[in-house]
Amino acid sequence: MAMALRRGWPCAHYQLATLMLLCGFGQGQELVDHPDTAEVRRLEFKIIRDTEVTIMLQLTDVPRWRQEQPLFLVPEDLPNITYVPLPFSMQTLTAGQPCDIKFKGLKRDTRYLVRLNWSLKAPGFPGGWSCRTLPQDVEGTMATPRSQHEF
Repeated sequence: MAMALRRGWPCAHYQLATLMLLCGFGQGQELVDHPDTAEVRRLEFKIIRDTEVTIMLQLTDVPRWRQEQPLFLVPEDLPNITYVPLPFSMQTLTAGQPCDIKFKGLKRDTRYLVRLNWSLKAPGFPGGWSCRTLPQDVEGTMATPRSQHEF
C-alpha cells in the first residue's frame, strides 16, 4: 500500500480511506486537543443533486494539521460503504479559507452521513452532519439543510 501511494496509484487513496474507516477512524469519536488536529470552523452543503453533493469546508488551527483526507460520506443504510471526494485544493483548505469539496457517483434519494477524519474535530457540533440526495436531477438546486453551522 505504501509503495502504491508513493507511485501515485489512483486507487490507493480509496483503499486508504476504506482502511481508515474499517479501523474506526473518522467515526465521530471524541478527540482531545492533539497537536496534529484542526477544528472545523464551518461546514455547509452548497449543492445537493441526485448523484452529487458539494460541501464547503473551512478549518481553523490548520498550521498544526496533518494534511489528510478531511471527510467522507457514508450512506446511512449501508455504513460499510465509503465515498471519498474528488480532488480539491489542499492549499486553500490549509490556508484556512473555505474550500469546496465535491462528491459524485452517489445514490439517488439516499441519506449520507459526513464522517470526519481522525485529525479533525468539531466540538461545537456534536450531532454531526447529514444530507439526502434528491430523487432525480433538478438543475441548479441549492441546499440549505438544517445542519449548516458556523463555529
